[in-house]
Amino acid sequence: QTRLMNETDAKAKAELLQRLRAAEESAAQKRVEASENLVLALQLADDDTLVADLNLVRRALAYLHFVEADYYDAAVMGEFVGRRYPGDPASRTGAQIALASYLKLYELNPGEDKAFETDHVVSLASFMVAAWPGTTEASGAINTLIPFLIREGKFEKAKEYVESIPLTSPDRATAELTIGEALWRDYVVGVRQLREWEKAVRDGSPESAEIAE
Repeated sequence: QTRLMNETDAKAKAELLQRLRAAEESAAQKRVEASENLVLALQLADDDTLVADLNLVRRALAYLHFVEADYYDAAVMGEFVGRRYPGDPASRTGAQIALASYLKLYELNPGEDKAFETDHVVSLASFMVAAWPGTTEASGAINTLIPFLIREGKFEKAKEYVESIPLTSPDRATAELTIGEALWRDYVVGVRQLREWEKAVRDGSPESAEIAE
């Protein structure tokens, strides 16, 4: 793709484009075949199959679902591994895939009622912070969680989460910036509202009576 963007020769560019499309088609077909084989692997598992091996398969399936934009299936599979087996090597990545999937569902939901997506994002992110404190996954979960807490006006709770992020983590600065910007927006809105009230009182408008009450 980089070569295609920088190529100026029309013939060479056409050849690169053809190769890129062929590669994309091949990759898509391989994902389908991989999914089919992974599902078959789960079906063939028995009591002697190692749980760690099963979780690697589940995590891979969650990832493939995410790539194919099957976000609900990706979330269910990834969250199962993360919550059920928090000590397993595949659990953290599974939870990350699930969290990213719930965020995608939140973004793609055109309606005003996003309670399902919001509840799952907050619940899973909170679980990740508690299950793997001080880790990169926990820090990332906090940065995902903070905007949702801010929307609910839970600034103190958001600050508590930020305090749990190691000072050396780059996620710490991002989280503090998010809270700072939110507090600044609230301040600006508050000042604007105060000025409108003061003006209403000076003008003796009906709003001033409501303010007095």
